[in-house]
Amino acid sequence: DADMAAPQARRSGDYKLIEPMLIEIGGYDVSTLHSGRSRVDIVATSRRLLQREQILAAMETLSGARRSVLRFAEANRRGLVPVYTQGRQSAGVPVGHYLGAYLAAFDVEAENLRQAYALTNRSPLGAGAVATSSFPLDRARLSSLLGFEAPLENSLYANELSVIGSGSRIVGAATSGALIVGALTSDLEAQYARTYPWFTVREAEGTLTSRSSSMPHKVNPSILNDARQQASLVIGMGQTYTLRAHNVPHGMPDAKRGEPDQALALYATMMRQVATLFDNLSFDAKTAREEIELEYAATPELADTLQREAKVPFRIGHAFASAVVDYGKANRLPPAAFPYPVAQKLYAEEAAKAGLASSRLPLDAKAFAKVMSPDNMVAVAKGLGGPQPAEVDRMRAAESAAIAADDRWIAERRAALVKASDGLETEFAKTAN
Repeated sequence: DADMAAPQARRSGDYKLIEPMLIEIGGYDVSTLHSGRSRVDIVATSRRLLQREQILAAMETLSGARRSVLRFAEANRRGLVPVYTQGRQSAGVPVGHYLGAYLAAFDVEAENLRQAYALTNRSPLGAGAVATSSFPLDRARLSSLLGFEAPLENSLYANELSVIGSGSRIVGAATSGALIVGALTSDLEAQYARTYPWFTVREAEGTLTSRSSSMPHKVNPSILNDARQQASLVIGMGQTYTLRAHNVPHGMPDAKRGEPDQALALYATMMRQVATLFDNLSFDAKTAREEIELEYAATPELADTLQREAKVPFRIGHAFASAVVDYGKANRLPPAAFPYPVAQKLYAEEAAKAGLASSRLPLDAKAFAKVMSPDNMVAVAKGLGGPQPAEVDRMRAAESAAIAADDRWIAERRAALVKASDGLETEFAKTAN
């Protein structure tokens, strides 16, 4: 330990090189450490020891990103923002609801990391090369001393196959998180194509943004680009591991390399970038609303209101709403300026086609204008998890509690590892004496 603390120490992750260094200090009796063991199970164990720490570190950066997103969502929770499917605006929802969707996705990513930790927190030590040995090593005791949950029982599985499962679970968790970050950053970046975006990164040359060398009007959102590109690196590392481990017989080193560790390190950087992004993001509610009010995204509620309040069959109401959209867009009319007499005429035509007894539009001019408003669509939402203020607030509180619970989980796992490490030192000291 003292030698390893020296600045120019000979360090290695290979036990085959470490053992001679130990023999230099303690003589050949030190090689008793190798009894019943192999470099195979020693390396497999040490990799899991390192990966446990890396998973917890990645989990901490995920919690940090979630807190930053949640703070931004809380600060802007009532402002409406357009959301899109297949590149077209689907609805205007509160920022708290929009980002709540990504926070819900991050909850799943936290669970993915917890599962990866559970799979990694198993001990192969004492399995030998593949078939244990004639030394009666207490593998359960070895597992406990190192703070593992339990030993991996089948010795061949422990060293040669379990690494595929734990490695793929780690890169899978990292990849899944990167896919969500990629979707989020790409969504934010897409609206940067507008002259006036509604989400913008605070200008800080060289750190958060980068001003063009030739175009004075062009300020690039560097931190947004960095987070998106980092997500691609995480995914690439996950694919590298999968390809290297693919179609290889057990016992080969391909699945035992460092890609899972590297994926976790890249993942942690990515989540730190997401936190930095949202700590330096601003929202222009006026610009977002202007975009929403150009689109007929509230017209689904027009059909719903006719069905709910006037018993107009949904398909007829939908046909009327579609006619309103077609007319409005053909004449470049925003929903708020749609002429009520035209609405009456279009409804009468659809009612006649369907053979309804009455061709009179069941909504007066005031009610029609209200239904066409994006604010109304949010206010009248009733479903679980919808954009209505009460549901947004409820889910926001639940998200805050979920992050706090994950922070406690991390702290508990770290405390357990410290306790195991202290216990190991105590037991070793007894042996040395």
